[in-house]
Order: sequence, then structure tokens, then C-alpha cells
Amino acid sequence: MDLTGLHLFGNLTAKKSSSKTLSFQTINSDGVDGISKTEWDKAARLYNCDTLTFEGLDKNSDGEISEEEFASIQQNLKIQKALDKFVNSNIKKDFNELDVEYLPEMVEALKEFTLTFVEEHDGEEDIEALFQEELTAKYIEVRDELLENSPSKIVSRVRDDVYETLINDDMPQSVKDAVFKEIQTISLAYAQKHKSDDTFEADLYEYVS
Repeated sequence: MDLTGLHLFGNLTAKKSSSKTLSFQTINSDGVDGISKTEWDKAARLYNCDTLTFEGLDKNSDGEISEEEFASIQQNLKIQKALDKFVNSNIKKDFNELDVEYLPEMVEALKEFTLTFVEEHDGEEDIEALFQEELTAKYIEVRDELLENSPSKIVSRVRDDVYETLINDDMPQSVKDAVFKEIQTISLAYAQKHKSDDTFEADLYEYVS
């Protein structure tokens, strides 16, 4: 599952010391004004932290990274951490192997949303909770639209419809569970081979009925 498109802001964690997050003071070794390119390059080499570039951090291109620019970077990295946590908790659960073809669209939608959010809230503090709230709403909106007629949704619809026609109230719960499991197994196996067929849903219904 390729989610590299959502790695947007790099990191400031020193690879040679996993517990050390680089600070403005650590990098600005001479303590004068902002971080120069020489200071940044030295820190990047020393701490093996190369996912961020000086040019990308010096937003106003004045030749140094100011404390304000560095603070903005730190805020972005908090957003990246929140995004990573959300993705690991949701995308990998909602987009199973039947629906991976829809994943690039979801990744692009979340990337665009995150970059827009960061731009609109640049310079603001403590925006992680707001980001989480708006990210969740955006994710649900895009997910539901993308997966409305996805193979997994079709499998679920057909499975539930067939299940309801096969059980009755007199059946023990253990029998009902076994029937459900069998329909699910048959449906998934069929979907793996035929999910791209134009008549997939109708054919699946006929196959498992």
C-alpha cells in the first residue's frame, strides 16, 4: 500500500540519535540572527537529517531561516505526525486489497487538503485538534464517494442480501454465523477474479445465491 505521497514535510529528528529533535538553537550554532545555509548543511550532515532542504525552509529567500520560519516548520511537522497517525488508523483499514485502485485518489485528496490547511493556518499555534477534526470530515467525504460502488461495497451488499434470504429466526446463532462466514468467503474469492467485470454485482449475486 503506497502512501509515500502523504509524506509532505520531512522531519527534524536526528537519525543518529532517534530521541533528539533538532531545535533552532542546536542548528544556529553561532547564536546570531537566523540559521545560515552553512549552519543548516553542517547540522544536516552531523545529525544525518536530510529530508528537509534549506531552500524549502527559507520561505522568504533572504538567505537564512528565521525563528518564525523554523517555528512554522515545527508546526508543519506536528501536522505530519497527526496525518501519519490518522492514515495508519484509517486508510489501511478502509482500503482493503479489493479497493487499492481507489487509493491514489484518496492520497491525492488528503495531500491537497493538508497542504491547503497548512497554508491557510500558517503562523497559527496549536492547530492539531482543528486539523484532526477537519481531516476526519474530509476523509469520510472522499472515502464514501470513492467507495460507494467499490468491489468491497458490492461484496458487502450481495453478502448481506443473500444472507437474509438463507437464514430464519429458528436457526441457532452458530448456524447463522457459519452461513455468513461461508457467503463472505465465497464472495471474496469470486471478487478477486471478477471485480473488474462490467456485470460484477449481478454475476456475484447469482454465483452465491
